[in-house]
Amino acid sequence: MLPVGLAPDGSPAQALHRRRLIERFFCAGAAYIKRQLAAFAQGLRHNDIYEQKRAIARQLTPDEMTAVAVFYGAEYRQLASKY
Repeated sequence: MLPVGLAPDGSPAQALHRRRLIERFFCAGAAYIKRQLAAFAQGLRHNDIYEQKRAIARQLTPDEMTAVAVFYGAEYRQLASKY
């Protein structure tokens, strides 16, 4: 049984809903990645076992963090465009 207001899978409404969710999560990728890299670099995030992400993020300059975020943000947008 579907939740109230959710159209059956395969319908145009369901496809539109799925597309909007994907855009929300993937297309904001660059900004999200940049925030997370900064958080790892500053030691605000601790959910990386063996501190691998923190060790790498601490070595990046702000310009390098931006470049990484832009690169992977573009990858997310490409993935989102397939849906």
